[in-house]
Amino acid sequence: MDCPYRGLLPFLEQDANLFFGRDRFLFGDEQSKAGLVKAVQTQPLVAVIGPSGSGKSSVVFAGLIPQLRVEGNWLIDTFRPQNQPFYGLASALVRLLKPELDEIQQMRRSAELKTDLVQGKLTLLQVTSNILERNLGKRLLLVVDQFEEIYTLCPDEEQYQFTDILLDAINQDNLTLVLTLRADFYGYVLSNRRLRDALQRFTPQLLSSMNREELKFVIEKPLERLNISLESELTQRILDDVGREPGNLPLLEFALSRLWKKKQNRKLTHSAYNEIGGVRKAVANHAADIYSQLSEAQQKQAQHIFVQLVHPGEGTEDTRRLATQAEVGDENWSLVTYLASYKARLVVTGWNAIINENTIEVVHEALIREWKDLQDWVAADRKFRTWQESLRSSIHTWENSGLDKDALLRGLLLVEAEDWLEKRFNKMSLSEKKFIQKSQNQRNVAENKAKFTRYGFATLGIILVTLGLFAQRQFSALQSQENLTTALITGGSSLTSELMYDILPRELQIANQKVNNNRIDEAIAFYKATLTSAQNFIDAASRKESKFKEKDTQAINSFRDTAESSLAQIIKAHYLPELEAELNTHKTDREFGKLKENLPITDFENQYTEGPLKTTYRILMRKPGLEADLNKNGLLDATEAIYLPCETLKEIELMWRRITDWRCGFYDQTNKSKVNPEGKYYAAESCTELSHMTLTERIFPRPIAAAVDRIKSCKVEELIHEDN
Repeated sequence: MDCPYRGLLPFLEQDANLFFGRDRFLFGDEQSKAGLVKAVQTQPLVAVIGPSGSGKSSVVFAGLIPQLRVEGNWLIDTFRPQNQPFYGLASALVRLLKPELDEIQQMRRSAELKTDLVQGKLTLLQVTSNILERNLGKRLLLVVDQFEEIYTLCPDEEQYQFTDILLDAINQDNLTLVLTLRADFYGYVLSNRRLRDALQRFTPQLLSSMNREELKFVIEKPLERLNISLESELTQRILDDVGREPGNLPLLEFALSRLWKKKQNRKLTHSAYNEIGGVRKAVANHAADIYSQLSEAQQKQAQHIFVQLVHPGEGTEDTRRLATQAEVGDENWSLVTYLASYKARLVVTGWNAIINENTIEVVHEALIREWKDLQDWVAADRKFRTWQESLRSSIHTWENSGLDKDALLRGLLLVEAEDWLEKRFNKMSLSEKKFIQKSQNQRNVAENKAKFTRYGFATLGIILVTLGLFAQRQFSALQSQENLTTALITGGSSLTSELMYDILPRELQIANQKVNNNRIDEAIAFYKATLTSAQNFIDAASRKESKFKEKDTQAINSFRDTAESSLAQIIKAHYLPELEAELNTHKTDREFGKLKENLPITDFENQYTEGPLKTTYRILMRKPGLEADLNKNGLLDATEAIYLPCETLKEIELMWRRITDWRCGFYDQTNKSKVNPEGKYYAAESCTELSHMTLTERIFPRPIAAAVDRIKSCKVEELIHEDN
């Protein structure tokens, strides 16, 4: 039997049959009949304003919307501003305008419409008019839930632009806009003269805490529907604990959901209520219990995660904020997943389609008010978090300016940022560190020119190796002239920072975007660029005269490993299935490819007829594939061998071994070796399918030393010791 209570989550439209206690607010009393439903039917703008935890979202979703559905003449969609209000609005409009599109198509159209709205190419009035023209006789309801997010998550300019777009459309016939707003943000509304005048003209609906009778309905009515009883006086005891303080409704719901789990013989009992700690402590006890079950390392992670989910109040209470995966840290995401699981239910995760990133927030602000540990963590980091939010606002301004240098930090602001960077390095996101670093570079360029004489040529050598490989084909797309110039001027330490905070992260980010857009060849090119940049730095850092620090090398190593792993995943997903299918097709006839004659080495893959041998070569050395032979000379040298992911080589080794009864692969099964003037390699006397040669000899043109060294470093030979 499903729980009839929602805990810390709002009631949704599908929960309408279990939503009780708000009839007076929805329909008014016997005298006035002037409730929320009437207001929506008669006003173009309705603001539902109430304190945190009063149930604003629930009364709209589970009360108002189901009632309007019954009327049968409403088109309805909802969204939250979060930190992308225009995209949220565009998404809602596209769902109404183009309901026949699939999810991916709607996302694309939403992104296009968002741009048109921001740039003024289209107005909300024009779009809603189009929707209503296609649905004659209908009325349109747009719900902006948690409207206060435009004040906590968006810069001032965006707040005013978004509000103006909404207000420009409200005088249209058959359109109603509903906003839910926390009461402690009403002052922000009053500071916007146009919005204040609109709310003065169209009476807001003020939602207060439920009275005792309404709360009694919340407790008992859902149980009556399910034929569940409460012990005598338990309702009164719970109501006494709830009291009259604002914001206690979600705590009541959570306590009831916990109490539900402990029901006995279709009855809720006093003893079970004692076990959960009552209304006030239920959520805090639950959070403390989950936290106590974490390891010491996980507890430190949890502290960082939860502090990032609280927006420190300035003259207002602390509020929850929607954070991104980057802000809480990729390394913490597995813990986030657990905290969002059914067992924990302390956070909620989502997806931001604009930036293609996961999001996270606390399940309800009641957690912020009642969990003492969280309050202590926020208090300890309040100064830093307040500064960090201002830094994020500066980053947003810089990005909106088109990365204008004048929008970078300078003077005392930069000094303050450097101080926090030193004190809280591990609590900052990569984008924040990168922004500070760019500001430092801008300041330091002139000061560091003299350093170029001392060790600039070593730096220049590193960059030129990269340029030599990529300048003609893809480097210009990967690296701006500004970054390159800064790296050349400022030398070793600045180059390290550029690689860690700018060049490598940007290459990886672009590559990931290419994968998401299914532009696989381009993604491979960017991952390979990352490998080259990282490897060149690592090679330079290994020299005796190197001034690079070990921790920098370790950090850049991690970027290299990420790029290699990503390459392996692409090849496994997009190209290895083809090879496996071909091997299986020719398992019986052993026709893996026949040698052609008199072809140049640059046309090496065409020396074989169609089959697994040719496909293996193409996957490793050509397109579509890894294209390790970057200069297309038919050979593989040491600088190109890094483009062959170890996991890919191991996968290919296993495929060939299994299909040839363990006879053929990069190594001979008996590990016998042969030496010739062109390099050392293993023989494969038992591999008749490849004319008694190894796959290494067949795939890689001579000299094969670089290929052999790469295969050895990947420890591919360990696979030959597996059972046949």
